[in-house]
Amino acid sequence: MFERRAHIRIPVGLHGRYQSARRMASPRLGLTQDVSMGGLRMACTERLEPGERLSVDLPLPREGEVGLTGVVIWSRKSEGPAGAYEVGVKWAGLDPAAQARLSSYITSYTRTRPAE
Repeated sequence: MFERRAHIRIPVGLHGRYQSARRMASPRLGLTQDVSMGGLRMACTERLEPGERLSVDLPLPREGEVGLTGVVIWSRKSEGPAGAYEVGVKWAGLDPAAQARLSSYITSYTRTRPAE
């Protein structure tokens, strides 16, 4: 089966913070599994529901922390540690400055990594 992606995904583990717009809880920690200009895949400790809006703060090497906004597209129990989940987040309404910094990081990452 051939899968088309609109954006290059980079496999990076960034310890970021996320916060749901629906929940009043304080920000939680998550670990990215891949990041792209379209969104990210992240491991977290709670189940997030599709359609849930998130604020995500990612510490990008050489770019600093960047604040992004997205929507949960899918959520599933992880095959990893007990109690862990994976979520797919699609970016929504990115601020142009945040978008530029994310693009710069992804471009820099792809230029410095050998082709597989």
